[in-house]
Amino acid sequence: MLSIGTCAIRRIMSNTSESSNSRMASAGLEKALQVLPPLTDKQAECLKYVVDYFAERRYYPTQREVAAAMSLNSSTAESYFEPLVRKGYLEREPRRRRNIRLTTAAVEKLELMGVKVREQLLAA
Repeated sequence: MLSIGTCAIRRIMSNTSESSNSRMASAGLEKALQVLPPLTDKQAECLKYVVDYFAERRYYPTQREVAAAMSLNSSTAESYFEPLVRKGYLEREPRRRRNIRLTTAAVEKLELMGVKVREQLLAA
């Protein structure tokens, strides 16, 4: 996701002309300020586990490992992964055992929830 400074936002918001440049700037601002989809408590717990696991071991967990950590069976864990993939928080790599990958949206969402993801990943 894009990062825009406060001054740039004020400048764009104060510009009231309807020129094509201002329309393009507004479209860019809207894209940059997209709302991250909400998470259920269990989805947030699943994302936190994936981050913690990756920070500790430097590779991603399998679906079975996530299911075991959350006291679920493997097929139930899938019901948490699919919405996270649809919402853009996880990606899957086909034909790989450890195919779960965090996205930048997941890192941003967890940071907004108070989880120090960047610090965790940099410290490991």
